[in-house]
Amino acid sequence: MENCVDYNIIKEILNGDKNQFNQLIDKYYYEIFKFTYNQVNDVEKTKDVVQEIFMRIYKKLSKYNPKKASFRTWIYRIANNYCINYHRDHHKDQHLVLHGERISDSEDILNNLIKKEDVSYILDLMEKNLSQRNYKILILHFYSDLSQTDIGETMNLAPKTVRNIVSESIQKIRALVGGE
Repeated sequence: MENCVDYNIIKEILNGDKNQFNQLIDKYYYEIFKFTYNQVNDVEKTKDVVQEIFMRIYKKLSKYNPKKASFRTWIYRIANNYCINYHRDHHKDQHLVLHGERISDSEDILNNLIKKEDVSYILDLMEKNLSQRNYKILILHFYSDLSQTDIGETMNLAPKTVRNIVSESIQKIRALVGGE
């Protein structure tokens, strides 16, 4: 039902009522801000990145297809791709910090692998040693509020496949970190 409301707003925007986009921003801003902040860890930079994400969403609005994914899933896909590119472009200039409860909720990585000062190193290992798809899945897994089903929709994969990729990727990173 919520997807229908979003789609009706999108149709109004595409028909010329550009002010309706503010409804979508109001609805999803906090969620996308939180997702982005968990990757950027700087309020001012996050504000800029989120603004860029919503500009990208607005520009691509005509490409949204409700038959392929919910609007929420679609905007997370855009946000995730933007954050990965941002991280890649600004990796040397920023120090990212993972929030302990976000990781420990899903895996025991924090206790066994990651200290705050090691996060950039771990992210770099993930990016260099995992396929782009698996890297994106781990970023979504740790930084978004998306379920495995939602991540599967975002990445066009079955939830079980997402679960397996997360598990295998974590094991691979553990082995790399343990070997050093």
